[in-house]
Amino acid sequence: MTKTTPSEALKKLGSDYWESMLRASPQSATFYGDPRYNHKLDEYGPQARERLVSLHQDCLKRLKSISEDSLIDRDKLSYKILLRLVTEFLEGQKFCDWEWGLDHIFGPHIHWMGLTEIHPLKTLKDFEDLLSRYREIPKVMDQYLSDLAEGMRSGRVAPSVAYDRVVLQLEGFCKTKSDASPFLKVLKRFPEDFKKSDKRRFEKNFEQALSCDIEPAYRKFHDFLTKHYRPYARKTAGIKFM
Repeated sequence: MTKTTPSEALKKLGSDYWESMLRASPQSATFYGDPRYNHKLDEYGPQARERLVSLHQDCLKRLKSISEDSLIDRDKLSYKILLRLVTEFLEGQKFCDWEWGLDHIFGPHIHWMGLTEIHPLKTLKDFEDLLSRYREIPKVMDQYLSDLAEGMRSGRVAPSVAYDRVVLQLEGFCKTKSDASPFLKVLKRFPEDFKKSDKRRFEKNFEQALSCDIEPAYRKFHDFLTKHYRPYARKTAGIKFM
């Protein structure tokens, strides 16, 4: 049996790490053009983080089993980059950045509204996958709010400037009429070869997902912030004030 060389081991590790990260972040996979996880959303909460930590710990263990000195210069660079990615992720866990992840630019409520910008809409399966994502929003929203509530208990919270902007965004969303919702842009993207029956089915299902899953989740987010989070929002900006 041929012995695996250090370069081959590193290449395999890099490939395994990339595949694992795509599984862990379905939305990133979609952005990169990989459709395998188009029916899922990125998850939050302790279980998702435990999976990521385990993934990075395993990667670090495998990386340290490879002799960097035995690699050619090009592979040494790949080794150092992967080592830095993995160690920075693991070291960053102690800062619990998920606890103050209230963000008016990169928050999940923003990413979800922009899903149709990255999600392919060419086949029936593409539309079914997006519908599955929409229906996952309440579950993932609960995970996200649980992380923010954890920050309220620990004292790691977002500044009031972020709070104010997110609340303003949510108020605007809640006032938006259904037919103008960014989540229903998908209904204007049907391919010409779709049957009328399929179009009607998707129209019904996407409108139902908006009214039964998405809008209640966004209202829940708004109520959580205005009724519970507001007194905790920091008056000062900057991590040093936490």
